[in-house]
Amino acid sequence: MWNFTAPPTSTLKDPVKTFAANGTYVVTLTGTNELTGASGTKKDSVKITSVGIFQTESVDRNIKMNPNPASDKIVFSLTETFDRFDVTIIDLAGSKVYSERQYGKTSGKVPMNVSTLPEGQYMVIIDTEDGFSTKKLTITK
Repeated sequence: MWNFTAPPTSTLKDPVKTFAANGTYVVTLTGTNELTGASGTKKDSVKITSVGIFQTESVDRNIKMNPNPASDKIVFSLTETFDRFDVTIIDLAGSKVYSERQYGKTSGKVPMNVSTLPEGQYMVIIDTEDGFSTKKLTITK
């Protein structure tokens, strides 16, 4: 279980936590072996010095997303090859609603199915070995 100093806690494998202000926060991960009952805890601090999502300009220039607005799929057009290409879609409440990881060398056109997302506004966070890019996505039905 993840504990982020302030609620909520999370039992997700890869939780996302949004901190509302700069500061130092304690993050604790507790794991329990279901067979033996043995458990362990790892605690560390995270220093937030600037709240918000920042993108790397060079990554942003090399990734285009179309169509936007979209209804069933989006396509990322990449002008360079990435060894790591992770896409996370967050709704305006800050909840992760979609996540996909491309393994190996990724280049050219990368389609993603977004037909299960309800109509609305989303933030798309693209994480590569070269940095982050964020894009606004509108889903229409």
